[in-house]
Amino acid sequence: MQQLRMDDGVGVHFVVAVAETDRTKFPEPVTRADRVILEMRKFITGAVFLNAQIAEKLGLTMTDIQVISMLQLYGPSTPSGLGAATDLSSGGVTVALD
Repeated sequence: MQQLRMDDGVGVHFVVAVAETDRTKFPEPVTRADRVILEMRKFITGAVFLNAQIAEKLGLTMTDIQVISMLQLYGPSTPSGLGAATDLSSGGVTVALD
């Protein structure tokens, strides 16, 4: 069992236990759509864990990393624009920007 420490951006820390699974217990994808969905889920899961590791190494939160990523992808934004795009409250945006 592996553990990953996560921070929600307001000082509350979570430790997520990640079980090493036996892949033989999961059915193989049947259709092309099943295979695509499975690969997308694997990619997204890997990206989330990579972002968590980057955030931890840089002393940032996952929210910080996501806000930085949104700014890189979509360009400059106002705090209210960031709030609308991320569904963060105005206080959450303030914390992320500070």
